[in-house]
Amino acid sequence: MRRWFSRMIFLGAIAAWQLSAGTISGDTTGTTLAGAEYYWGVNFLTPTPAGVAAWNSLTFNFYAGSDAATATAAGTLYLLSSSYTGAPNALSTVNTASGLIASTSTVSGGVWDFGSSVTVTPGTQYWVFEDTALPETIRGLGTGPENVYYTSDPAVAFGSLAGSVNYNFSGSPVGDDDGSEDTPEPTTLLLMAPALLLVLRRRLTR
Repeated sequence: MRRWFSRMIFLGAIAAWQLSAGTISGDTTGTTLAGAEYYWGVNFLTPTPAGVAAWNSLTFNFYAGSDAATATAAGTLYLLSSSYTGAPNALSTVNTASGLIASTSTVSGGVWDFGSSVTVTPGTQYWVFEDTALPETIRGLGTGPENVYYTSDPAVAFGSLAGSVNYNFSGSPVGDDDGSEDTPEPTTLLLMAPALLLVLRRRLTR
């Protein structure tokens, strides 16, 4: 019984994580190396999953392969509501009037983190651009539907790429479109799971 109970807590923790976070947009199909250091930008359309009104706890990264072990991020990432036609070294001048939603220089494990206060909504076009040259190992030319921008010179404007790039944009759902309660945060779910399982265990052992 003790082993079963421990296993249930473990499975509950996994379920809580799966409910609270996931990929919003991404592509891991590219196998071609960039071959040189580039500055990158990506335009994507968020999906429209049933019951989701927005996401927060947003993260973004590029890949030097196709999985989390190759996640790559450096410098500052800018999240925009419209395209950017300037050069990487001028990104810091972008403001809300020109489409800036948020920017972040917080990088951990090769992933940019916007924190919990920034949100995106379903069925909406977004752009991200970064201001630091990423390694030549970044992979691309996969089958993703996104529009990709790049440049090799920090003083030269981003140009469009006829292909895709490997990346991942993730977040946690923060509500649903039917007006029901928000999805609990991961910490809340993890704290609740053991207590609920303890109640179940006591009932089963009576």
